Amino acid sequence: MLCEAIGGTPAAWCISTDPHTKPRVLNHSVQISIAHSGDYVACALANEVVGIDLERTNARRPLVDMAQWVCSAAEQRSLRVPDGDVDPLQFNRLWTRKEARLKQHGLPFDIAALRAIQTTPVDEIEADGGTWCFVQMGVVVSLAANDLRQLQARWPAHWRADPVQWHRYV
Repeated sequence: MLCEAIGGTPAAWCISTDPHTKPRVLNHSVQISIAHSGDYVACALANEVVGIDLERTNARRPLVDMAQWVCSAAEQRSLRVPDGDVDPLQFNRLWTRKEARLKQHGLPFDIAALRAIQTTPVDEIEADGGTWCFVQMGVVVSLAANDLRQLQARWPAHWRADPVQWHRYV
């Protein structure tokens, strides 16, 4: 991605591998964020701090418990389905938004911090976050950046995303 976006050869690019900090491109001002889940990987490059997260919607996880840990009471109510369980697609939309924001600011993974992060739906022009759902693949991707208009989403042509959900962090 770095070669395609900026130029050079793969050997010319170095990315930090310190497990206690967010990845960064060494000897360059470009910002990077990386996420993975199962066989899928997402990467964001920008001229500003950026965060990306990706989750599989079919992963076997205790969503009701996770929602109690990381979601506000209002968010938990919005996730419930009639049988009392949690809608996995809606949960992953919220989770990826929260984790993308943590990554944007280089913050460590923290349950209390995830719970504190909130978003509200907005028009694209006001957004500092976007969420894409690839339903046929069972993947949700969220991106957090101060100016989303400068970023261009690219993915394989055969991927079909549901319309993006724009949001602003509050």
